[in-house]
Amino acid sequence: DALDLIGAVLAAARNTQNEGARVTALNLVIDLIPVDALDLLGAALAAVREIKGERPRAQVLGAVTARLPTNSSGRLHEALALARAICDDETRASALSAVAARLVSDEARTVFDEALAAARATRDEVARARALSIVAKRLPVVEAKAVLGEVAEAARAIPDKDARVQLLCEVARRLPDQAPDLLAEGALAAAVIAGDAARVGREPHHHQEEGDDDGDGDADRAIDLPLAEHLDIQ
Repeated sequence: DALDLIGAVLAAARNTQNEGARVTALNLVIDLIPVDALDLLGAALAAVREIKGERPRAQVLGAVTARLPTNSSGRLHEALALARAICDDETRASALSAVAARLVSDEARTVFDEALAAARATRDEVARARALSIVAKRLPVVEAKAVLGEVAEAARAIPDKDARVQLLCEVARRLPDQAPDLLAEGALAAAVIAGDAARVGREPHHHQEEGDDDGDGDADRAIDLPLAEHLDIQ
């Protein structure tokens, strides 16, 4: 029957030697497992344990977790143990928040707190803001708003202007009441990026043909491009 066929495909995926190919195959077959097929989901969790890389392991764990019923306490606690075993703070934050979203309220709160602690412990500024943003997506609305405020603060401290634009625009999309100020900050950073790029592009060209402008028009047009790209977030 269908479950036997899915089980066979899952077994074949687990036997794939190349880890990248195995992760891709596992992600595909996990989407086919019915949410009430706990034995198959248990086999999928076993496949997660066999993945060496933490990021791909967390990715597949997230796929399995999304299929687990909220009342499947045993399987969810297996997933939680796998998430807690991840060493990288950013990756652990994402995995923990995925599990927390499937748990009942009291335990979910505890695991969300673990996820936030892992996100806040992430040393790299961009990774920390990204981890907080991922956790915020899975939090209840009121709590998510507070965490998104942290994302904005973290974004402001990021030296990389392009990363700062992306994160500020992402927060603006999710916090409409703060969007004007956040987008203004993003526009300023985008203008600096575009100005730097335009200046570098003009530096080698010392000779101007008659009738050409001084290049400022191109720079002005370029200023709008990075922000427009980053605002196109679905």
